[in-house]
Amino acid sequence: MTKSLLFARWFWKCGYRVVLVETPRYWICGTRFSRAVSSFYTVTPPKIDQEAYIKELESIVEKERINYFVPISAAADAVYDSTAKKKLEKLGCVVLHFDTEITEILDDKQKFFEYAGKMLSLSIPKSIKVESSTEVHKVNESLKNESKLYILKSLAYDPIHRLDLFKLPCSPESLQNYLAILENPISKERPWQVQQFVKGVEYAVFAVLREGKIRALTISESSSSQLNYKHKNIPQIEEWLDNFAKRTKLTGQISFDFIVDDLGVAYCIECNPRVHSQCSVFLRKDELGKAVIEENWEEVLKPEDSNDQIYWFYNEFFKLLPNSIFNYGNISFYNALTTEISGKDAILDSSDPLPFLVTNHLQMPLLLITTA
Repeated sequence: MTKSLLFARWFWKCGYRVVLVETPRYWICGTRFSRAVSSFYTVTPPKIDQEAYIKELESIVEKERINYFVPISAAADAVYDSTAKKKLEKLGCVVLHFDTEITEILDDKQKFFEYAGKMLSLSIPKSIKVESSTEVHKVNESLKNESKLYILKSLAYDPIHRLDLFKLPCSPESLQNYLAILENPISKERPWQVQQFVKGVEYAVFAVLREGKIRALTISESSSSQLNYKHKNIPQIEEWLDNFAKRTKLTGQISFDFIVDDLGVAYCIECNPRVHSQCSVFLRKDELGKAVIEENWEEVLKPEDSNDQIYWFYNEFFKLLPNSIFNYGNISFYNALTTEISGKDAILDSSDPLPFLVTNHLQMPLLLITTA
């Protein structure tokens, strides 16, 4: 993952020795070939065997004499690293991640809404958890006299339907037709959420927290691909985050999605207790490694205000292809060239070129072949 590479480089540039851990599927990842990485290990995926995963982490911590463990997890793995936290801390390793109980709350959309709204008194949209198609129909019926709109979304990460924004209330027939196309029906094991629809501008946020203080923060307008970022200062969101940090006293890396409505109110619509690829906007801030790890850090680090856009080379290249070849959206050659010239590639670094070459020309093709 790009975010693993970037964190490895930041720690390395701040004078730390970096040990990278991956699962076997990513044994050929570009990051292992980075100058920033001193040692590389693969471990059992926690989804397959959580106990083995933790034991292997313990072994690496002892063998390499690790001082800090900074999880850069995939979407579904944040809780596993929280479970490993107590075991690693007993070995003298500082784990810069949340405890299991709070991770489970932050990682669950409905639990997070209850936590942020009721316990922290922060602005969040109204939401209702549903565990069956019958419950969705009942909620839809109860909303028919409401002036506000709601959207139906999966509580678990859903790469297929996450952008549907199916709106309620609607006719029973329209709702039934939508529910019929879901590959996995709504159930107690796969619950969904009916969330108040907030009209406004959506933003993605990434922050580094330490004991209730914000150490690093970036805010960017959201994009459907989540592969283009440009830092913006949004005071309403910063105030929300400052209150969140102070009231929770948390330590760890965290990501949020916000919508700022037409009245200027910032509503948090999602929380993810892990590092997000949006961290790439700190490319020109080598001191991010210090903001994450060092004990004495007082400022709030932000990316420089500039017109630089962070991009991924092949993401922009695919946009040039006709949709008949690769349905990825279209941009003009001029726009692509402007982005390439004025922006910054998230992976390419002239002082550390191998990750760019390996990731794009070996790792990604192999992953596409093995998943085809």
